[in-house]
Amino acid sequence: MDFLDALTVAIGTYRVFPDPVQILPLHSWVFFDEFIRDETLHETKFAGAEYNWDIEYKTGSTVNWRGYGAIRNPTLGQFNVAAGIKLICSDMEVAYGEKDMNYTKPSSDPKVIAGSMTRLIQRRRANVAMRYWEGHEAQAFGLPVLTGEAQKWHGVPYHIVPITGAQVTAGTASGAQQGQHADGFSTWCGIDLSDSTYAGLRNWNASWDSTAADAVDPGSTENRERLARMFLALNFQGPEDFVQVQQIAQYRRMRLCTDTHVYLKMGAAAQKQNDNLGSDLMTHMGVEFGKTAGGQVICNGIPVRRVEALDTADATNRGYNPLYCLNLNHWRLIKQDGRWRKRRPPASNAVNQPDAVVEYEDNEFTIAPVDPQKAGGVISYVAAA
Repeated sequence: MDFLDALTVAIGTYRVFPDPVQILPLHSWVFFDEFIRDETLHETKFAGAEYNWDIEYKTGSTVNWRGYGAIRNPTLGQFNVAAGIKLICSDMEVAYGEKDMNYTKPSSDPKVIAGSMTRLIQRRRANVAMRYWEGHEAQAFGLPVLTGEAQKWHGVPYHIVPITGAQVTAGTASGAQQGQHADGFSTWCGIDLSDSTYAGLRNWNASWDSTAADAVDPGSTENRERLARMFLALNFQGPEDFVQVQQIAQYRRMRLCTDTHVYLKMGAAAQKQNDNLGSDLMTHMGVEFGKTAGGQVICNGIPVRRVEALDTADATNRGYNPLYCLNLNHWRLIKQDGRWRKRRPPASNAVNQPDAVVEYEDNEFTIAPVDPQKAGGVISYVAAA
């Protein structure tokens, strides 16, 4: 039986690429898992390579106080601004060689051959799918690449910008809503956040109180205060107990992501606390805190998650030893209509690789906050400049 014919029959009897949800129990994806698990966080783009949406940038009260019968003088103003972000294409590919026929039972019956190849197809697809989504998880903490052949979508550091050395020198190291745009970019999603008109869209950031990056101690009194300032600025309300983190989407979508150094330091600080106070770092810090579960490091009732990608120092785009506070309730996965998990049937390149067959799954999407100020904040060590 011809290799392509045999494989086509085998693939036709087996399901498509593994659903990402099926892979979640096998991996701990800190950022990407919620977008895979919950499609209510998805938005669909129906045409064009860029997704556009309106953001209300005006902050403060809009109450007009007046006496009874007073003349009203309404102000007609536009308080929305258009944002735009590019969708990025990617694909996963699974290749099979003619020698893979060795996995089949000798038979002229296509169904027998298909049945014996099913295990090979299942294993190979699963391995490729895991590596594919792991690559997207790593990109979640990187900057976009918007030109050339290998383009990448906008990660968290593009949207949640760290404090700069100039801001530290200016005296705002303890925290403020001052993140404008990532290094190398003049706007955020087409909006110039250096313009004070759009100050209401800037993300919150701060610098760790430390003499050097390798001396950062998140458990110090000053740094706990900066953590508390970030939670309060983001209205980051903790759950009543740990069960709510697992069962209620509002709390499950809250993320505290950091590198190994900060994660271990926070764990050490929690261990030193009085057992009667529990292991929540935010106890008596003026914000709500929840109960803990197991041996996890908890801060404001939310588990602290170590992200391997953050162990790679990036002083410019993330600062040293970053801790991101992310509220995924204000983020969306934006996908192109008809280009989300689009499967292509197996095909052979008869000219260059006549003994190989490849099948693809295409995706065109990006992930972005609908409002960067509500989406999160970051504390990292940045020296004064």
